Amino acid sequence: VSITEGECDLDRWYREQGRVFRGMAAYDALDRPHRLFHAVCREIVEAVDKGANLAEIVDRLRHMMQWSGEVL
Repeated sequence: VSITEGECDLDRWYREQGRVFRGMAAYDALDRPHRLFHAVCREIVEAVDKGANLAEIVDRLRHMMQWSGEVL
């Protein structure tokens, strides 16, 4: 999983070929949960790097799954 939204396949599609769908509710609704998904991914990596305990990481994983579910 890329932790930077500009590096993932969905973001490249969204910002390039997918632009033809701008104005459609489903397309427009992708941006926020997609950005939040990557933000939580970054938080998880930072938490692991700082030695976070398992409970903290699992909590962030739940958030990641929530945003992932909204994107998919």
